[in-house]
Amino acid sequence: MNLLDKRDKNVQIIFRQISKRLRKYKKIKKLTRYQMVGYKEPIPSPNKENINSEFFIYKAKIGMISRILQTRIYISTNRYLIPDALLKEIYFFNVHKIDKNKDKYEDKDYNQIYFKSIDNILWGVKSVNPKKKIHELSNNFFFRKIILNLLKDLYLHNRSSGGQSIIKKVMIDYIPFAFLESQRKDTKKLLLTADFDSKFKESKEETVNRAIFNIFQYFKEDIATAFSKEFFYSLNSKNTLKKLDERLVDFEKKDLVNILRNINLENSLGWRVYRISKTNQRIYFEPSKDSRTRLKNDSQINKNYQEYSKEVAEIAKKEGGHVLSSKDLEEIKNDHFKEFKENDHKYKKTLRRYTAEALDGIKNTNNYYIYELRELQQKENLFFLELPELPLVDLSK
Repeated sequence: MNLLDKRDKNVQIIFRQISKRLRKYKKIKKLTRYQMVGYKEPIPSPNKENINSEFFIYKAKIGMISRILQTRIYISTNRYLIPDALLKEIYFFNVHKIDKNKDKYEDKDYNQIYFKSIDNILWGVKSVNPKKKIHELSNNFFFRKIILNLLKDLYLHNRSSGGQSIIKKVMIDYIPFAFLESQRKDTKKLLLTADFDSKFKESKEETVNRAIFNIFQYFKEDIATAFSKEFFYSLNSKNTLKKLDERLVDFEKKDLVNILRNINLENSLGWRVYRISKTNQRIYFEPSKDSRTRLKNDSQINKNYQEYSKEVAEIAKKEGGHVLSSKDLEEIKNDHFKEFKENDHKYKKTLRRYTAEALDGIKNTNNYYIYELRELQQKENLFFLELPELPLVDLSK
């Protein structure tokens, strides 16, 4: 009974790709099954007088090759698809050729070698340069699929200490997920699926998948480097397919979690949105850039502005809101803010009733601000900011 379908989905992907590579190798090089393991021709069946032990070794190898090429898994013979000894043998006869005397092996010309390394068989990387191998692996479609599966599993199941909370923390960098996560534990604020879809133009499932994909996209080289240390073959560390299921789980729980834990989220736009939405902070604004330009030449306006700013700060503090500077405003280019710029004359007033009137016009600005940040993040690919490329809101004050 073929046990492939009962194995972990990532193991299935890896085994099927190895089988596919070997089938392609056999077809392109026009090899028979016995030529793949160094036999020039089939060994004839022994007669009763001549029981040849070599025949039984040959028969076992050819049977195993058939199972590998067809991706058939049997727990008693090839639990991990291809035994180490046979893997090395296939690679050896891919690199060497038998001379006419059949007792010596010669190196093939490098250009004649199909598999450049054992990792070429196992993981599909053709380069032999360590750095290039990692880069090639990081851009491999099936490697991406495997890592996305592991990250999704980490998100869905808390199998490691703190792993689930760590990946959610990193996923918050993606603004729609940040907004979704900020609403999760508050039934009064929790959005219906239709509401969320209309606001962000993607479903909740798409939001989760995109947040996970962003992690892979921005840290795939780090992930590939860690993966190579655990799974690439070398003389010092002969990593093959033994206990592959358990090793993939360990890689998820330890290596992936460590990479996620060390991601710098200090300047994350998603975390800015999360804090604003989570605390339901109201956002207040200082005067626009045009107003600030006029202040330079008018001492009275300048004085009024200072008083106004002080009053706004006091109100924001009292209501648990936050004041965005005009530099912050420059991040967002939207028609929603035209009306605020047209109200610049109100900033000249110092009476609290005028201040209140000015603030009343921007009571829904926090939502606009979130959506505009989202557009900005998408357009400029502002994910996992390492440096303060944009003026950021200090929400801790």
